[in-house]
Amino acid sequence: MYQAQQWYQKHPLSHRAHGHYGMQLNKSGMYNDAIKFYESTSDLFPNDPTKSLLWLEISCNPKAKPAPDKRKLLHIVQHGAHYKETIAILLDFIQLLKQINVLVLALNIF
Repeated sequence: MYQAQQWYQKHPLSHRAHGHYGMQLNKSGMYNDAIKFYESTSDLFPNDPTKSLLWLEISCNPKAKPAPDKRKLLHIVQHGAHYKETIAILLDFIQLLKQINVLVLALNIF
């Protein structure tokens, strides 16, 4: 966590440092701090959907609120630059949705 914070403080406009710091907050259980971080800094990267997608991922936790604005998120995903991190996050979401579907199907069997 300390290393991520130092990296972000030295390079606040780095896409990678920004995303890494927010996710480290999340991994440390500081969900609302991570959301506040993304909420207050997401406009720094208007063409980068990864920040809003990471924010959305964190907001899926019932202890974390609020979620990013869905219209704005959709616009960024449709019109923004698709970095390799964006593609990786979207693939993670697809995998998660598949797992949820399998779980729902399994629960419906019983």
